[in-house]
Amino acid sequence: MAGERAPNDEDKPSLRERPIGEVASVLQEILGQRLSAYAIGEPDPRRIGVFARDHETPGEEAEESLRDLAEVVDALTDQEVDPETIRAWMIGDNPLLDNAPIQAFHTGSHQEIVNAAECIGRT
Repeated sequence: MAGERAPNDEDKPSLRERPIGEVASVLQEILGQRLSAYAIGEPDPRRIGVFARDHETPGEEAEESLRDLAEVVDALTDQEVDPETIRAWMIGDNPLLDNAPIQAFHTGSHQEIVNAAECIGRT
């Protein structure tokens, strides 16, 4: 059923709570380096890969932004939205946000995007 985690996922921490290298790796896999970097305000998309490989730790602000972005991705994956659809949802216009979720996130509307993502399961 959409929105429910499989029994083996119940003990697994949310993406937001996992080590930052794993967070960056999953975001890189689902959104790509460019979108992830744009969302968090990182001018060099390659740094997402650097974080994902644990070659470097992001600064405090970048880490918090990565974790906030992970919360958005979690809200969508909890509803069994596949990675391609997550990426499309992030870059498409959203009437609840007055623009694309990735743009809204970039400008600091993290909680609004989580709320909009959670609405997918209610339609």
